[in-house]
Amino acid sequence: MLIHWDIIQNTPEWDQMRLGKITASAASKFITATGKLSTSAAAESAMQLLILKSIFEIEEGFKGNAATEHGHGYEPEVIRGFEIDTSEQVTFPGFCQHEEFPEIGYSPDGHIFEKNEGVEVKSPQLPAFTAHALYEGDKDPYVAQYLMQMRFSMAVSGFDAWNFCVGNPASEKVFRHRIERDEITEKIALLLPELSKKYRSTQAAIFKLYKIQ
Repeated sequence: MLIHWDIIQNTPEWDQMRLGKITASAASKFITATGKLSTSAAAESAMQLLILKSIFEIEEGFKGNAATEHGHGYEPEVIRGFEIDTSEQVTFPGFCQHEEFPEIGYSPDGHIFEKNEGVEVKSPQLPAFTAHALYEGDKDPYVAQYLMQMRFSMAVSGFDAWNFCVGNPASEKVFRHRIERDEITEKIALLLPELSKKYRSTQAAIFKLYKIQ
């Protein structure tokens, strides 16, 4: 795994680093929930658009709203709460790439290198936080939204687990769910060469179409 420590997330340099790459946050567009390469028309279009954005100036869609700004603002406090509760030290890489397939990568909220684990942090607004905090059962639907993202990050990094941490400034509690590396994660790891091959063949076709060297 190639780690870019000099890149700060949510900066123009970080945007440029991620441009045209398959990242964890977009993994569900290309990989099914069971760990297979998606063959849908939507997946094809998403791959083409990803590559086109790295070549041409294409207008971006969603750029964030009050909810995302709220989350980013309080996430450092959630991480501090996690560190206090667990006595773990979290480090903050800017961007991580697969060494063999550099078009594949992810931007972690944090790493715990001593334990080969990652950290994913969320600070949803009150309605979503309350629903998450009061949910009873092992399969919290809020956690499920980000399972592919965490599994993909484990597949790229080789890490053994990912810590999903949720907090809100209105509550002193930080909720932690430890997501273990599982069978689907292993399938995704084995799928990465095929995903890379698909990316590169699509890229070559687009380059040829627009006569790009």
